[in-house]
Amino acid sequence: MKKAIIYFFSGTGNTRIAAKEIAEELNSLNIDTIVFDVRSPINDVPNPNLYDIILFGYPIHAFNVPQFFLDFIKKLPSVNHIPTYVFKTSGEPFRMNSASSFSLVKKLEKKGFNLSMDKHLLMPYHIMFRYNDALAKQMFKHTKGMAKLIAILILQNNHQKLKYNPFYVMLHYLFRIQWIGAKL
Repeated sequence: MKKAIIYFFSGTGNTRIAAKEIAEELNSLNIDTIVFDVRSPINDVPNPNLYDIILFGYPIHAFNVPQFFLDFIKKLPSVNHIPTYVFKTSGEPFRMNSASSFSLVKKLEKKGFNLSMDKHLLMPYHIMFRYNDALAKQMFKHTKGMAKLIAILILQNNHQKLKYNPFYVMLHYLFRIQWIGAKL
């Protein structure tokens, strides 16, 4: 039986829900999957080399990976081309969000991770305003469906070439100014 791990960061709980949905779908396909919250003490981090499949999940912050999550990635050991998948959550389907994983993917590739997928999952906002219950329910249903799709694509060993729009990548770096605000 293949073993998978999902490393995730979730500030509001949305990415945690998505990670658990994906894990549930992978487990139903006989891929033994655990989820790991990266906010756990660093000496308890499971070694990615002990797994056949690795997933990383994060919430999009200002069209970027949260700096905290990138700092966590730096501390992981290198691996030998383990199939790796990324998913991210946000409350809006803006096209600019498509490049939010650019820096994460580059860091993971330098460590030997074999990136095969980058999927965006919609989840209800927890900041500024609240979606009405009907729309929030639809977003949860979409995430549940996407979790199933992700699990099936992983089972099929589906490899997707990751491409990022250069204009969105430029904006991705520009909006890192949010990192200063996050520290405050």
